[in-house]
Amino acid sequence: MTDLETLVRANYGTEEIPADCREAVLAYLNNFPKKESRRFAFVKGLTKMAHTLFEQDYQSFSLPALAALIDLHEEGIAMAKEVLDVIIPVEGEELSHAEFGRRKYFRSSYTHLKSHLAAILIGMDRLNLYPDVNTWRQGMEKAHDLAYSSGKESWRCEVPVSVYSLHNAGMAAYRLYEETGVLDFVEKSYRTLAGLCIITGQDGETKNYLSYNEALQKKAFVAQSTFRDIRKDRGVSPEQLLLWGGRAYHSTRDRLLEGELSPVEKANYYFDLGAIVSTIMGVSPDFRLPQRAVWHFQDFLDYATRNELTGELSHLVSAAQNTLQYIQGDLYENSESNTSPD
Repeated sequence: MTDLETLVRANYGTEEIPADCREAVLAYLNNFPKKESRRFAFVKGLTKMAHTLFEQDYQSFSLPALAALIDLHEEGIAMAKEVLDVIIPVEGEELSHAEFGRRKYFRSSYTHLKSHLAAILIGMDRLNLYPDVNTWRQGMEKAHDLAYSSGKESWRCEVPVSVYSLHNAGMAAYRLYEETGVLDFVEKSYRTLAGLCIITGQDGETKNYLSYNEALQKKAFVAQSTFRDIRKDRGVSPEQLLLWGGRAYHSTRDRLLEGELSPVEKANYYFDLGAIVSTIMGVSPDFRLPQRAVWHFQDFLDYATRNELTGELSHLVSAAQNTLQYIQGDLYENSESNTSPD
């Protein structure tokens, strides 16, 4: 066993990595021997330790060290997959106790390594470490795919890992949408976050990383932001506008109904419901939408008045009143035109 392997084994899992271990890890990555034969336990331990160092002090990583950190994770993922491809349960037969334990260990390692690599690639975006746009897009698409795969594979056995990974997958896809405007990316983001809401709503373990309310808020943010973007696009189809309007409406309502909001946040959500409905009613055949918009704007005004927020939210109060006047005037004119004379 090398000195580095001894240091990695002795300090595995610790957040306070000693200086000698830190220096040895960085030196190894800076002079990374790609063709060296490495044992899986060493790769797993080294990637975990190096990931911790990256999160604590990314500036200590040179570009070669960062590239080596990514390569090392990919090496570990490939090694774990190779074992899993061999230990495959056969229908009607049970694995031996030893094989079951070995498969469980490598399955867990496989999902963890993918999750950690995705987090590093996302961190590189946050820290502006990508050298160019093409490399950034490749890295973020890879981050989404790795995190989504990890999240799907771990939700039955390691729910906290699944929640962490799916959250990263959803936000990576949204970043891709933000920068490219490609709706396929935000579609992936929304669907992933919708699944995340289901998992966090069913399992109490997840609150240590992301609560159900936080997951609902992420989904509402993505749906509302996308709806705001596409309603400005004159070339967007009515079907897309209605699709994202519906998603924004239901996501906003779900978050509002769950509570745990400050009075200002709650007032904003009431207003958002009215604004969403008043936007889509022009392209929807549903004749009930104008009345629903009136109810939501009135709920907002009543809530803002009760909680003495009319001054703080004066711009929203004015917008709600003006929209109410327009909608109610239109409703009145329509009802008058549909009334038969005596």
